Amino acid sequence: MPIRGVSRAGQNHYLLTMAFPTDTSATAAPESHGPGGTWWGDFRAGLHDGLGMFYGCLIFGMLCGSAAKAAGLDLLQATLMSAAVFAGTAQFAAFAVWSPDMPYLVIVISVAMVCSRLFLMGLSLSPHLRSLPLPGQTWCAFLVNDGGWALTMGASHVRHRAAYYLGTSSPLYILWVSGTALGVLVAGMLDPVTAAALAFSGMVFLAIIIGIVLRGIDAPRLPMVVSAVSAVLLDGTMGAGPATLMAIGAGALVAVAGEMVRK
Repeated sequence: MPIRGVSRAGQNHYLLTMAFPTDTSATAAPESHGPGGTWWGDFRAGLHDGLGMFYGCLIFGMLCGSAAKAAGLDLLQATLMSAAVFAGTAQFAAFAVWSPDMPYLVIVISVAMVCSRLFLMGLSLSPHLRSLPLPGQTWCAFLVNDGGWALTMGASHVRHRAAYYLGTSSPLYILWVSGTALGVLVAGMLDPVTAAALAFSGMVFLAIIIGIVLRGIDAPRLPMVVSAVSAVLLDGTMGAGPATLMAIGAGALVAVAGEMVRK
């Protein structure tokens, strides 16, 4: 069922939320809890409407922990990463290029590109969060995620959207960090091949998520294709760091050239 007032891309995020946290999601459409509810009543409404995606968040967090273990992080490092970053797609993107010879700049660029959409989500949420004190607004800004954003932007049935947003998103943070720690522990009990396969499954899910989300984004596909093809062609001809930077640069040049042609 379409979510009134939410773009097609936002609805794609909404539909994926139950299975995946932050980057994409799916859950049942919000139920109507009636206008004029109390602050805590709307918070509980957010908890209720976000229940479906909480289970998926824990599972995806475990996959993230497995990927962290495969990348060489220990329990403390992986848990602190999830606690400080809280961005599933960004963390998987970092793990994908995580290696001793990879320049930090490549990791920073990769994570920044994946997380850029969260800035726009935060801007669209800001009018609904101004009633909170500064610490509350700061916490909400840190919690910005695809599922909580889509549910909140479509929650015209609640009076206190800040409370509703906190109800949908705060449990995700706890489950994400807990799931990461659990994933590291589980991966540590498996043989290296099985642990690597489990981590790779998270990458596969991430690729599926990105594909579904991109279908709802009105953006040129050619730069993405050029970057992907360049990365494949450069693989093995130079170090992973320079190859990744060159692939990103090739896509960026194509995007700039396309904008110039359209103007």
